[in-house]
Amino acid sequence: TEEDAFIKLRDDGDQTFMLIAALNSLSSKYSDIFLREAMDLEGGQARKFVFAVTNEKYDRLNITKLRVMVIAEDLLEQFGDPSFVQSLNFEYDVHDVRAKTMAKMAEHYQKGEADGTTKTLYLGL
Repeated sequence: TEEDAFIKLRDDGDQTFMLIAALNSLSSKYSDIFLREAMDLEGGQARKFVFAVTNEKYDRLNITKLRVMVIAEDLLEQFGDPSFVQSLNFEYDVHDVRAKTMAKMAEHYQKGEADGTTKTLYLGL
């Protein structure tokens, strides 16, 4: 819905499966960072990210699709502050819907893993 674009399946097991599948897909693309880190090689730094699966349905969007939204944890926390969201400027007015989605994601994240909507992972290049 426009109020909450985050996918929350009725069955907790299905919800966990969906999030773990997304986590595995993301992690597989960035797995070498952990080898670099373990071997003390240059560039071996990971950062904490938060992700969730969405289906944004805003009247102003031409299309709707399932999307895995990924954002650095420290940046997501800023979206929890309404004044931060209001201070943002966008190239196109329609892009403000993404800020609304991120603000809602921050709300879900603040509720913790028990909310079942967001999950964290470490990524690096």
